[in-house]
Amino acid sequence: MQPRAETIHSWTLSNGDTIGVQRLATADVIATLVAEAREPVLQIGSRAEVLDRQATWRSRFAGRRFVGLDMAPGPNVDVVADITEPAAAIRTRAGVDGFGLIVCHHVLEHVRTPWVAAETLTELLAPGGRVFITVPWVQGYHEFPDDFWRMSFAGIRALFPRLTFMLEYYTGTHEEFGYQILRNGKVEHSPATSRIERNLFQFVLDRIPPQRMFDDRAGEKIQMSRAYMPIMLVNMIGQKPA
Repeated sequence: MQPRAETIHSWTLSNGDTIGVQRLATADVIATLVAEAREPVLQIGSRAEVLDRQATWRSRFAGRRFVGLDMAPGPNVDVVADITEPAAAIRTRAGVDGFGLIVCHHVLEHVRTPWVAAETLTELLAPGGRVFITVPWVQGYHEFPDDFWRMSFAGIRALFPRLTFMLEYYTGTHEEFGYQILRNGKVEHSPATSRIERNLFQFVLDRIPPQRMFDDRAGEKIQMSRAYMPIMLVNMIGQKPA
């Protein structure tokens, strides 16, 4: 799976290594994912009242077998289940032995035991099946019903040790473009390369401008640090061995 990408920045370090930033259009990623996906498709956290308000993922797979799963019933939900349940119970409820693609966007940070959920998702994948994961790496607290985790590329790999990850990239709030870090021309998010992330995406204010804490109350925001990183999401597509 190799969507089109362009190198937008490049630097040579003192040790001779070249570091670059590569940009890709997420629409191309999704189009490739949809085109290559095998049925049936499972969406985790599908309730239209919460995340996927327009049932966008279901519409992308129109005419193909699609299952929406959520903890609570509602629009765009076919199966009510908790992804920390045993995979066998979810298979029975969904009437599916294995899924060709699982979409899990903005969910794992809200799961108290994501390592249990990761094992369930791995078990739900058919041999050769893929999972598309999006989680926050940097983001403010957002409850649903609670907010437990922030995850790096390495964190996702640790949660899914049986999968091979074929694509990984950062996105921001709008998720229009993805960004990858290159070392000597190859995408690499190893510890040695990922530590460069803060130099690429973080900025430091000369001073923190006064800002009201709440619109309807007096008082300014508490100042803790002049270093700031915008919302960053980690996106990964992994595949189960055939």
